[in-house]
Amino acid sequence: FGVTCSQIGAYAENLVPECDEGSLETLAGYEPNEDERVKSRIDRDIRMMRWMMEAKAYDGAQDIYEYGWNSIFTLQQLAKAEAGAFVGSDYVAMATYFANAQDKDFADAIVMQILQGTGPFATATD
Repeated sequence: FGVTCSQIGAYAENLVPECDEGSLETLAGYEPNEDERVKSRIDRDIRMMRWMMEAKAYDGAQDIYEYGWNSIFTLQQLAKAEAGAFVGSDYVAMATYFANAQDKDFADAIVMQILQGTGPFATATD
């Protein structure tokens, strides 16, 4: 949008301070090469799915699962072998697991059965 933090300023008379556009925060002594906050926002998708499921809006929850909303990757991509493309070398254990797994989509299959009320979840109640 071409709007800077200094143009927006602080929120509610400094209740929330002005944002910082340029620096990457050090995380427990680790200095990231890229802004990891973009990846970490997937927790917002999890929260949105929970709210939708509590409202019995399972189609909406499935949309968030499949397409995401807040992160550069989706929960479905994490549940599938596709996640390896996003995790990179920092997550060796996860990449190794997906490389050696017999059924790379098992976690996705379970989540989809839950959201669609099929398989062992066909008789589940709300």
